[in-house]
Amino acid sequence: SAGADVPTSAGGRRVCSSDPQVGCMHNPAVVILTHDRLDMLRRSLEQVCALALVERFTIYVSEDSGKPGLVAAARSFGCVRDVFSLKHSASHGQVFERSGLYRISKHFKFALESAISERRHSHAVLLEDDLLISPDLLRYFWSVAWLLEKDPTLWCASAWNDQGFPHTTWDARGVGRTDYFPGLGWMLSAGVWDELRAKWPERATTGWDHWMRLSTTSKGRECLRPEINRSRHASSRGTNVVNNKPFERFTFERTGVDSFGDLSYLLQPAYESATAQLLRTAKPVSVPEGRDSLERWLTKLPTDVPSLLLYVREEYQALAKRLGLWGENPRATHNGTITLRLPSRATLVLADRRRCPYLPPALRETPADGSFVVAKIGKSCDEACRDRNEECISKELEWANSCEVMRSHFKCEAGCGHQVGAELPAYASSKSLDTYQQCLISDIAFSKCDAKYAKTTRLCRCVRKAKL
Repeated sequence: SAGADVPTSAGGRRVCSSDPQVGCMHNPAVVILTHDRLDMLRRSLEQVCALALVERFTIYVSEDSGKPGLVAAARSFGCVRDVFSLKHSASHGQVFERSGLYRISKHFKFALESAISERRHSHAVLLEDDLLISPDLLRYFWSVAWLLEKDPTLWCASAWNDQGFPHTTWDARGVGRTDYFPGLGWMLSAGVWDELRAKWPERATTGWDHWMRLSTTSKGRECLRPEINRSRHASSRGTNVVNNKPFERFTFERTGVDSFGDLSYLLQPAYESATAQLLRTAKPVSVPEGRDSLERWLTKLPTDVPSLLLYVREEYQALAKRLGLWGENPRATHNGTITLRLPSRATLVLADRRRCPYLPPALRETPADGSFVVAKIGKSCDEACRDRNEECISKELEWANSCEVMRSHFKCEAGCGHQVGAELPAYASSKSLDTYQQCLISDIAFSKCDAKYAKTTRLCRCVRKAKL
């Protein structure tokens, strides 16, 4: 489609306005990434071509299978400007270079390069072909674009809310900030891509999206995300999705809204002030046992003051299971908080006692008296601390689980990386590892004092033994 009604002045100067009638994207693109699922691609294009404001975006398809008929099918849709075709080179490298995760990462980089670096689009919206998308998807991206331009603490917008369930949301016009990259239909600007393209990972062994979530990538910036989801997985076959059932629990906006209203509350000063105020006024609560009592409990939470649930990462999975939230790890977080706006109009805030700066000192968890210690390669933290006549306490290892702390003890020549394993955080010391010379952390696995791996070097936190 032609880029009609783009935000430029009569003199051709690019303008950026919070007024959605004007907007802040002078030449945006939508790229649909597809592999070999012709039925998924057709469904995706049928949705995209019918979206409100589609005439303001240039639509592309990016494919990496070379499957006969795929390109022709894409070109048969009138809204499609062009098709990008990526031909993967033969894989002769390590195991990871032969994996689906490696090819997907390559494809995302290729799609962004094609749209932004080569065709000079101002913004790119990335959609995977198996996503269901809401009718107001492009209106959402169009409406929030000015915030990405005005606020340097924002770097992307996503159509997905990781905690967007029917019992935790209500406002179809609501938008929030998150420091956990959501993916699943997302947009960035040419300026951000120019930064990322030079360091796009070759060996993101748990996926390019986990690399996006690293603090060394995001640099403290956040993404915007809707309260009610504007995208959702709708295929049970894919590299990262083997069961679509969990995604059916989430909200999905089926009709769309005409306007998202005044979004200036999302600018960092206003948002930080509002979050701090929530925590100042919140009243601590505890979750009842059993799902039946939980549903009644949620409906009875007060609407005049926020309710506060405290946790640390090791406790999150059990808490999430009881609350019916995303179960694997804390997501949709903002500075150590997860804010849930319930249909009853009550507000429930989950706050990480280690990471939430808004909590009073009495409620925060701080490190025990000790120090960071680099273990010998292949040795456990139990062994490293014992050599110093100190002890390892598993929960204390969480203080080492960050890119910044790892980089203060290792060179991290291949950057920071995400992995899973009880021996993390650790430096990948062996050349035989796909992650060689990466500093590895995890937002999924939990460190154990006795864990060790012959090819990595652990970073431990050793605590002085209590005097008898």
